Amino acid sequence: MAERKPLVRVGGKSKQLPAGDSLSKSVVGLGNVTNDAQAKASIYPNTTPAAGRILVGQTSGKYESHAMAGDATISESGLVTISNGAATNAKQGAMPAGTVKGNKHAVAAAPQDLTPAEARTVLGLGTAAVVNTGTGPSDAILGNDTRLSDSRAPTAHSHGNITNVGAIGTTANLPVITTTSGVLTTGAFGTGATNFAAGNHNHNTAYAPIDKGVTNGDAHDHSGGDGAQIAYSSLSGLPTLGTAAPLNVAASGNAAAGEVVKGNDTRLSDAREWIAPTTTQAQAEDGNGTTRLAWTGQRVRQAIAAWWNSITNIDGKNIGATTPGTGRFTTLATTGNTALGDSSTNTVTVNGYMGVGGAGNASYAVHIQNAALTGGSQYGVVSAPTSSVAATSTTAAFGAIPATAANAYTATNVVGLYAFNATKGAGSTIANQHGVLIADQTQGINNYGITSQVSAGTNKRNLNITGTADNYLAGNVGIGIASPGTKLHVGSAASIYTGEINADNSIAAFKNSGNQATIRVIAASYGNASEANLDLANFASKNLNFRSGFRLSGGVGAGETTANEYFAVSAIAISSNGTISSTERLRINSAGQLGIGLTPTARNNTILQIVDGIGFPATQVASSDPNTLDDYEEGTFTPVARGQASAGVGTYGVQLGKYTKIGRNVFFQILITWTAHTGTGNLQITGLPFITSSDANSQSYFTVVPSDLTYSGDIAANVQPGSDLVQIYSFASNSPITQVGMYSSAGIRIAGFYSV
Repeated sequence: MAERKPLVRVGGKSKQLPAGDSLSKSVVGLGNVTNDAQAKASIYPNTTPAAGRILVGQTSGKYESHAMAGDATISESGLVTISNGAATNAKQGAMPAGTVKGNKHAVAAAPQDLTPAEARTVLGLGTAAVVNTGTGPSDAILGNDTRLSDSRAPTAHSHGNITNVGAIGTTANLPVITTTSGVLTTGAFGTGATNFAAGNHNHNTAYAPIDKGVTNGDAHDHSGGDGAQIAYSSLSGLPTLGTAAPLNVAASGNAAAGEVVKGNDTRLSDAREWIAPTTTQAQAEDGNGTTRLAWTGQRVRQAIAAWWNSITNIDGKNIGATTPGTGRFTTLATTGNTALGDSSTNTVTVNGYMGVGGAGNASYAVHIQNAALTGGSQYGVVSAPTSSVAATSTTAAFGAIPATAANAYTATNVVGLYAFNATKGAGSTIANQHGVLIADQTQGINNYGITSQVSAGTNKRNLNITGTADNYLAGNVGIGIASPGTKLHVGSAASIYTGEINADNSIAAFKNSGNQATIRVIAASYGNASEANLDLANFASKNLNFRSGFRLSGGVGAGETTANEYFAVSAIAISSNGTISSTERLRINSAGQLGIGLTPTARNNTILQIVDGIGFPATQVASSDPNTLDDYEEGTFTPVARGQASAGVGTYGVQLGKYTKIGRNVFFQILITWTAHTGTGNLQITGLPFITSSDANSQSYFTVVPSDLTYSGDIAANVQPGSDLVQIYSFASNSPITQVGMYSSAGIRIAGFYSV
């Protein structure tokens, strides 16, 4: 029988003991455990240390417990106490050169190293110099120094010739003068050029005046004498004054009253107002005065009127019913009939502009305003010339030849005949107003109301009607045909003309001369008008055929019976060009489904089916209709990581941004990684392809997958209104949202959408 070995449970498993039934440490997983733990412990002795001791590292690599000794002790609570007097100068740190320990603040504070200036401030010395007391030149003296007194005798000195007592020289009663260098000195009294005259000098010596035109060198005294004046007539070399009184010349500026005017007087001019008296009305009307007088426009008019009224017959004037002379002008202000000229061959010239029935107007050569016309039909101007036998080409009652001046300018409109809008008097009624009315023309072989002969050319038209009012033509209109047979008749080598106009005003048919196609327009009261207002008659198997590539093969209105449908279509096929066998481009089937580039089928009951994508303009044409899709765009962008406080730069491993814009919503994805980024502050991602909506209620939050970012709780991102800058946030339960900081090396994935 085999030897039984005991089992032991180790680590949740049953193990058999080795031979000898001994339980070794290796069996129970303690193969490395020894009994010398005390010797191998890092702290020795491995016992509880006594109070007030600290662990100190040893060279053996262990810690030993020691009590603090010397200048400091420690309590079991960790309080370190430094012994009194232990902080000696030798144990303090070295002080900077030239400083003292102190406190420059107004409150208690730790000692500081004070500079000399700071120490002087603390001591209240300001900027005063600090010197020793004594009697030397560099010493300060005390306030009770015996050498101090209120008065001191000045040391002997001089100021030029002035002594200490203020004297100049030693002689009394002499004047003071200056030398050439400006120094004060004593002068002298006398009669010389450099002497002063004494106060009792009488100045009565007679002197002969210097010859300045005085005849005979007459002597006169300077002490008063007889004061006789020399007559102007006794002076030689001067002009004769006659009886004129002598006047002074102004010293400066313009002369005043009693002074002579100089040549530069500012009031002098070549033209001066004539100050002669104004002619009186009596003098003007008399017309016989010979005195030169000033005239006004009023006086001139009065003189002419008086002259005009003083005569009864003169060349160019007639008074009353006096018969005018041959070839003379007769005023039209007189009563009765007046003729200009007395022969059919006379010519009459009017210079300027003329008013008939009223004042002339500078804008009109002839201005007719007559309000005294009579008769049921009244005309401002009637031209009824009778041509002579020489007029074999043209006889015209009125000819208009407008012209422009020979100057550089642009005339906006040059008009041969201009019809102004009528002026309607208060209370009157105008039934029909015509700019131009042409009466029936019957006297010619061919009679035309209006004939225009403008030839074909660029910017040339025979008829240019720019008004927006309706146009009414009662007769037939022919285009390219002289005798139209219908209301509108177009004639040419391959003309298109209308068929007859039905009694209900419908057009029966349009067709070309080759009868290749017909179109019938049916009025509301004709035929089956309730089903279709446009009837394409079937001719040569083509109801409507555009050779440029448009073809209706199923007919317009065919197969439709619904009432009030103005354009009922059962099928439309459009080819790429005029060839019937070309590839079909568009089809509307009988189910109302539209296929573009393909034949529509019944798949998913879709109304629109296209072979390729729908294109939108590069620049969105925004629509305010909430049911209209006005934009679609796909593309990429380059996201950039930046710090909010300092943007910085970095090295990017990946910079990938994709977006899809549908209407106002932008869907995007970002993948970006970077290293060695210098930005600081909170992390931000810029570069979104579109600015977000400025609506404060349209903020969007995005899904974020970070890499190597540190944050607490969950993480998300959003973009503020009116911005393209994504901000990263972390959030947790019962905690405020905080922004995630910038990291020098990190990565992030962001996905979401926002509105623009």
